[in-house]
Amino acid sequence: MALEATFKSNKILYGLGVELLSGTDQDGDSKNKSFFPLYGTNHKFNGFMDYFYVGNHANNVGLNDVYGKIVFTTGEKSNLLLKGHYFSANADLTGDAEAYLGTELDLVYTQALMKNVKLNVGYSHMFASDSMSLIKGGRPSDNTNNWGWVQLTINPNLFKTNLSKASN
Repeated sequence: MALEATFKSNKILYGLGVELLSGTDQDGDSKNKSFFPLYGTNHKFNGFMDYFYVGNHANNVGLNDVYGKIVFTTGEKSNLLLKGHYFSANADLTGDAEAYLGTELDLVYTQALMKNVKLNVGYSHMFASDSMSLIKGGRPSDNTNNWGWVQLTINPNLFKTNLSKASN
């Protein structure tokens, strides 16, 4: 289940959302209750770092993602996105461990360079809790990560047809 609400005022867009994905208890659950998106939606949901549903999260404890975002218009052709995610397990973790998995912050600056060309520059940071190690493995200090990236998008219009004139 996913729900998102947005509100735009002047040059700022505000958004709040929640996504709930069912999971299976780590201890004592013989039936798999975990939802798993078959075709992946990398970066679209659950933060840009893809901590969940990419790699080893299949048939796991599910996920609750509560998030907020703000998009600032910084110029005529640019904006800045700040998005924060609060992640927790949807099912019980082993040994009654805390459900809170961590917080991710995403920051993305977007600049239109010319027609059909856009530059994105981003940075993400995951502040993982000790419980993250129960689903991802390793030590808690291994699960706090960050990354930066640059993306140039070129979206040319190669073919253009006016079907309304062709039918006359």
